[in-house]
Amino acid sequence: MGPIGSLSFSSKLLTLGQFQDGRQEACKLSGGWQKRLAIVVGLAGDPDVLLLDEPTNHLDYEGIAWLEQLLLRLGKTFVVVSHDRYFLERVANRIGDVSPAYSGGMLMAEGAYADFLGQKANYFAAQAKVEASLANRVR
Repeated sequence: MGPIGSLSFSSKLLTLGQFQDGRQEACKLSGGWQKRLAIVVGLAGDPDVLLLDEPTNHLDYEGIAWLEQLLLRLGKTFVVVSHDRYFLERVANRIGDVSPAYSGGMLMAEGAYADFLGQKANYFAAQAKVEASLANRVR
């Protein structure tokens, strides 16, 4: 793999990723900087929706802060698959949780992660009431 600047990036994208040297070889970057490079490569095509799978993996605190600010500043639609609850709290405005525990297999909640947790608790409380009611009927 050659220098990151040879990927026909604009200097704007290199700046967006906060790369100091566009001549550095991509294969010699740390895992966190390779993750930044992958994100910037994803943005190079100006996608309508940016799909990110565990984007905070390999990023240090500074890298996560960079990614949060980038996502909030870009104003683009993005879908994130992540187990990083703190990251989701700061960047998400709608959360979908996929699980067979939900009717339909998914719970969608508006708001940040804390809002999702409240809506999830309400969902399961309502389910418990329905189950209790059914149990009473069976008796």
